[in-house]
Amino acid sequence: MAGGTAGFGGTAQAIVDLTPGQWIAWAGFPDAPQPPVGLTITGEAGATPAAGAEPAADVTVNMFEYDFSVEGSLTPGSHVFAVRTVGAQPHEMFMLRAPGPVTEEQIAQVLEMEMQGGTPAPDADVPNPDEFIPVASMTPLSMGKTGWIPVTLEAGTYIILCFVPDIESGMPHAYHGMYEVITVE
Repeated sequence: MAGGTAGFGGTAQAIVDLTPGQWIAWAGFPDAPQPPVGLTITGEAGATPAAGAEPAADVTVNMFEYDFSVEGSLTPGSHVFAVRTVGAQPHEMFMLRAPGPVTEEQIAQVLEMEMQGGTPAPDADVPNPDEFIPVASMTPLSMGKTGWIPVTLEAGTYIILCFVPDIESGMPHAYHGMYEVITVE
């Protein structure tokens, strides 16, 4: 499974390597305005002039149990992220812009509060998750798969997280520590 997501009214781009067989394209939520569409992939090459060509990426995000590594120069402006699952489980990437500087310890506290069903108090020393702004996401990628997404960054603090349920515990990977704080200057 692979792809990019966009908010309502937005657009997304994704390159998906489909093996021959039957596939379904679907918006992914129950009240989608368009019904699922069936696809038959025959495996015949040459459907497009650039079949099999990978986009040029200037940032690589590797996802593995239970962490991320980010390679490349994160500067304000437009980028293409290559997002890769190099671990033994599927992973996804949600990238959020924080309203101000945050630490990994603060993100851990926010996740702990959410796991307990609470939210930070207005005077708490942790950020309010409602103030984070979605920037980019890569839907779950199976082991060994790569997806590419365009990302526009501003100077600031960003958090990347994975919420795929763990194979053994069923708990989202972020609650196992799969999050990273990134500063763009």
